[in-house]
Amino acid sequence: MLALACGDAGTTSAGSTGDGSSSSTTAVSTTGKPDTTTTGEPTPTTGGSHSASASSSGDPGSSTGAVSATDPGDTSTTASSTGDSSSSASTGAPQCDPPLTLCAGACVDLDFDADNCGDCGSTCADDQVCVLGQCESLACEPNAVSDCYSGPLDTAGVGLCAAGQRVCNEFGTDFGPCEGEVLPAPESCDTPDDDDCDGKSNEGCYLANCLAIKLADPDAPDGPYAIDLDGDDGQLQPFQVQCDMTIAGGGWTRFNWLHTDYTAGQDPLGQILPDCKISDLQCRGRIPAGPVTGLLVKDLTDKAHAVWTFNNSIISNAVLGALQSKQEYCNANQGAFQPTISTSVEAYCGNGLEGGCDSFFYTSGACKGVGNWGIHWDGDNAWCAAAFKMGATFGGCGSQGDQGFLNECACDDEQGELYYR
Repeated sequence: MLALACGDAGTTSAGSTGDGSSSSTTAVSTTGKPDTTTTGEPTPTTGGSHSASASSSGDPGSSTGAVSATDPGDTSTTASSTGDSSSSASTGAPQCDPPLTLCAGACVDLDFDADNCGDCGSTCADDQVCVLGQCESLACEPNAVSDCYSGPLDTAGVGLCAAGQRVCNEFGTDFGPCEGEVLPAPESCDTPDDDDCDGKSNEGCYLANCLAIKLADPDAPDGPYAIDLDGDDGQLQPFQVQCDMTIAGGGWTRFNWLHTDYTAGQDPLGQILPDCKISDLQCRGRIPAGPVTGLLVKDLTDKAHAVWTFNNSIISNAVLGALQSKQEYCNANQGAFQPTISTSVEAYCGNGLEGGCDSFFYTSGACKGVGNWGIHWDGDNAWCAAAFKMGATFGGCGSQGDQGFLNECACDDEQGELYYR
């Protein structure tokens, strides 16, 4: 049935029973401005009820609808639409959890993103990385390991000096510390190593002789010391010698000695001092090159000694020339060259026997026909009254291996040592 009233646009109603029939009523009201109201009043049914209501304001884009339910199976819905299309639903933009930041629709870390370093759109160059929001230049491959050495380049691999290793950090911006490298250090005299890595060991540690050691350390005791005959720049390596730091002020360097029977036929000055070890029973050494002022002769058998100061006399020069330069000599009665100190109680040339120590020979065998190597310093070039004798001697003993120190006339019976200063 349709009924029209003055001013009404029209009303429609419909109803439904619980068995599936429906009832609906529609009313349209028009006033001074467009307005439409729709009302529905549902009739309860056993299967549940549904109610919907919609209203429209004068704005064409506005409507309201409601749905209600009277039992747990029912639903109720209300929808509203406005002209600006606003909605309570999500807009669809990503949500970024700290420390990430939304840049151009993506979540980025401004501390480490090279395309957004410190701020969205702030881009680092190709040879840079972003570290804590700053563009940093690449220095190395991240986590790469390389050799390193912070000392002078010409010392690496010399002496104790050696390269170490360093690791590039995880960003590639810098290397960590150089670990394990050994750098030059002050030279230590307590080890044989090249501590300062200049290719030389213990330079400045060794002096040239026992006298230099004594002058450097007046309290230095008797004993073995290392010396360097030609200094830091020479070819000879340091070696040990025995020093007497007591007799006549000390500073005496041992260069020739017999702690056993002399070996017949050997040159008594046939070795250089660096060839002898201080533990050797016999050393046929000679005085190294350089200034020499004195000679010390020790009679080990009788525990006596005597000291001579070279004085440029004929016998003084002959003795020094042989002991230092292997100059052969053969002459007698050339003026006595006497000791300044003598503790021997034997009657020998140093105590005035045979007119004093005025005769000397050092020969390979020709002097007085002795026939073999020998050295002998006494008062007449025979076997008695010797300041020292080693090897072949003339008359008396007639031995190719005679030996004696501060000795009267005995043959082959004493051991002794020679020192220079």
